[in-house]
Amino acid sequence: MKLIYAKYPGKCQHCGGKTDRNEEVWWAPGTGVFHQPCKAEAERAGNAPDTQHERLMQDPEYAQGVRDVEDYHFNRDTFGTEYAEAIQMEKEFNDQ
Repeated sequence: MKLIYAKYPGKCQHCGGKTDRNEEVWWAPGTGVFHQPCKAEAERAGNAPDTQHERLMQDPEYAQGVRDVEDYHFNRDTFGTEYAEAIQMEKEFNDQ
C-alpha cells in the first residue's frame, strides 16, 4: 500500500465512507483506497490487501488455515453444517 493524496473523490474499501479529492489516503493497486484509520483497522483484522497477500505467500500454515476455512464454508453451504463439521473433524484427526 502507498500513502497518496487522492486525485479524485472515492470510497473507502474498508468502511465504505466517502473520500475527498486531495485527502491523504492509503492506496492499493487493483483494490482502491482506505482512510488512514481504516487501514490500521484492516491490518489488525488481517484484511488489508497487501498484508493478507504477503502472509498467504510467506506463511504456509496460515495459507492452509485459510483454505480449510474456505473448504468448511463451501461444505456447510452446500451439504449442511453436520457434514461440514464431520469433514473438518476427519481432517483434524488425519493431520495428527
